[in-house]
Amino acid sequence: QNVTIGDLFLFFGWFRQTEYYNGKLRFVKGAPDIHVIYGYLQIGQILSNQDLLPDWLSSHPHYSYSDAWKKGKNVIFLPSEKLSFNSRYPGVGYLNYSANRVLTKEGYSRRYWDLPTFFRNLKITCNPNPWVGDVFKSAGIGQEFVFDAIPEAIYWAERIIIGAENSY
Repeated sequence: QNVTIGDLFLFFGWFRQTEYYNGKLRFVKGAPDIHVIYGYLQIGQILSNQDLLPDWLSSHPHYSYSDAWKKGKNVIFLPSEKLSFNSRYPGVGYLNYSANRVLTKEGYSRRYWDLPTFFRNLKITCNPNPWVGDVFKSAGIGQEFVFDAIPEAIYWAERIIIGAENSY
């Protein structure tokens, strides 16, 4: 996908609200399944040669994929020290729940996302025909979705990371 140093990963996952009941954790009855952004990493270094990996990475799952390394199909991304667009924040972090980090459009299944309108003009990998009316329908399966970092996308990502309410 031509991912390179300085590019930003936003990690999202499938979540459902939980609660403690009689000392045990359980799902809240009727709570929706949603996709939520929970972390980020801005690439500071790309390790693409198994022979040059530092020992401190030996417990990383990708460290020992010998066949993948030999075929040139394995890399490890290390974070930048600070975010390039906001140096007050580290280059990697996890995020607490916030409404502006929820991708799923309210009232829809988790595959239907409420994205800002500028996304309509961006090609998003794994999603050849993503728009259903005003809603983005994410691919049913996919480990990553890649799009160009236009200024609006960088601003949107910054609002997600620092927690400010999205103004789109």
